[in-house]
Amino acid sequence: SSSSTDGAAKKNGTNFGLSTNATSSSLDQSGETKSEGVKGGDEDVEKKEEEKEEEREKIYQSKLKQRKSDINKAVDSLRADSEASKLIAAFNMLEMLLKNLFENPDVPRYRKIVMTNKNISKCLGTLEGHEELLTACGFAKNCKNFEWSLLPKSHEVQDKDMVWARKLHDAVLMHARDSIKQLST
Repeated sequence: SSSSTDGAAKKNGTNFGLSTNATSSSLDQSGETKSEGVKGGDEDVEKKEEEKEEEREKIYQSKLKQRKSDINKAVDSLRADSEASKLIAAFNMLEMLLKNLFENPDVPRYRKIVMTNKNISKCLGTLEGHEELLTACGFAKNCKNFEWSLLPKSHEVQDKDMVWARKLHDAVLMHARDSIKQLST
C-alpha cells in the first residue's frame, strides 16, 4: 500500500525526490476526490533544527558562564598568591599564547603549551595556580604539557557543531585575554 511505502520512506529518511509538502488524495464519503496537505516533512525538520539550535545555544551559554567563572577565580587566586614581577611575566607570556591561539586556532603549535620550554617554564611554571588558569581557559593537561581542548579538529565534528565550538572558543579566549590583564596591574 502507498501509506506503508510512505512510512518506510520516512523511516529511511528518504522521500524519493518528492516534496515533503506534497498533497495526498483520498475519497470522501460521497466518492468525490479531496486533497489533504501532508503535515510534517519540511515543517518537522525545521522545527527539529530550531530545537537543536536552541539546545546548542543553552549549552553554549552554560559552558561560557562556567568558563568565565573559572577564569575569574583562577586570575583572582594568582593575583592573591603571587609577586607582582612574576605576574607581569606571566601576563606577557599568556597574552602571547592566547593571542596566537585566537588568531591561528588551527595551527598545531599554537594549540599546545610545552611546559618544559625554558621561557614558558620561567614565566608560568613558577606560579602557584598556573595549571588552574590554563585549564579554566580551555587547555587540558596532557602529561607535562597543555593542549587546547575547546576547539576540536575539523574532522572530529559535524559542521554545525564546529560553528558552536568556534563560537565558544572565541568567546572564552576574548574573556581570558581581558581577564589576564589584571595580572599586569
